[in-house]
Amino acid sequence: VDVLVATPGRLLRHRNDNHVALGGARAIVIDEMDTMLESGFRGDLGIICNHLLFPKRRKETKKNSWAAESDDNPKDDLALFERARPQLILTTATVTAPVKKMLAPNSRSSPGEGRVSTKDKHKKKTTSARSPRSDDDGGLQVPPDLRVLEAPGLHRVVPRLRQVFVDVGKTDKLSLLVDVVAGGAGAAVRTADRLVDADADGKPLALVFCNTVPSCRAAEHALAEAGVASLCYHGDLNSDDRAANLEAFRRAGRGDNNEGEEPGVLVCTDVAARGLDVPEVDHVVMFDFPLNPIDYLHRAGRTARGVNQNYNTEEARAGNGRVTALVSRRDKVLATAIERAVRRGLPLDNLSSRKTDYLPGGKLEFDQKEEKSRRRTDNNKGGGGGNKRGGFKSKTRRSKTRRS
Repeated sequence: VDVLVATPGRLLRHRNDNHVALGGARAIVIDEMDTMLESGFRGDLGIICNHLLFPKRRKETKKNSWAAESDDNPKDDLALFERARPQLILTTATVTAPVKKMLAPNSRSSPGEGRVSTKDKHKKKTTSARSPRSDDDGGLQVPPDLRVLEAPGLHRVVPRLRQVFVDVGKTDKLSLLVDVVAGGAGAAVRTADRLVDADADGKPLALVFCNTVPSCRAAEHALAEAGVASLCYHGDLNSDDRAANLEAFRRAGRGDNNEGEEPGVLVCTDVAARGLDVPEVDHVVMFDFPLNPIDYLHRAGRTARGVNQNYNTEEARAGNGRVTALVSRRDKVLATAIERAVRRGLPLDNLSSRKTDYLPGGKLEFDQKEEKSRRRTDNNKGGGGGNKRGGFKSKTRRSKTRRS
């Protein structure tokens, strides 16, 4: 076996049952590190990886046998440590607070060194030099020489993504969703500037994101009543049903189904916001606005992911995508902040949903002069600038939407 792909829990079970030996691993890759930490997998990762990343120090005796080495030669020990441990690679699309804390220099472990917990910070380190942290302690240890490589687009929306923020106002939200997905105001399935290739078997796909499972069911029911077929993808479905629905969704995009027309709309929770790579997804509709900017980035990242062969224009083939977000009154603070940041090409990770953070003296105080200058530029170009507070215009069911 050259490559082993596994979830932490299942790999730990196989290791405990002696079904797998990891001593010869040359590289450890942990994908979606932010999700691993937020989902409580750090303990399992520590049990699996720590003894590989921080092996016990050993030396070769005159009889060519291996015995534990004393601590009197730290330089030789460091050299043995560097040769013995595998390479650790962590990947993440967003650097969340737990990831930042783990990557902080004072949080990293050196060979022969243990870390002290907050409650024991006034006590001396008692961890053995040969065992930086025992398996029972949990918590993945990061080597001290870990290099952090940050892409220029970190926490930014891709430039080729077109975003529309729709103020729900007093409009029925479910009716507005039907308008957006089936045609109407949003035209989720078709648009004038990206014509579907007549020779293509597949079709552009749409993802509809909801914050809760009941919201998913309500959205799916509303679409069904309007004659729009859809599939669901959320935590209340078992893994087999989710896999089946996702495969049917992919078949609809590829056009290789032999059992009739497959639905081209997938109604989902944030379970689908990470890890899904479906290039045919043309449109992401946020029926419920996300609760934080990180979730917005992951949802928006489900489209504009690469070459889409279903379009007959080079611009569309390059992986352009669209996002339509339905914004309720309670969502306006975060939605307005995201819209401003996207317009300026700024990262979204530090944005907040608290209005006080954007007031004068707040930690995210907004540059009013720059916004007024932008509005004057938009007005000169004939574009809409919104109201003086930078909010959204109230709208009826068929009113215009704002684009950024």
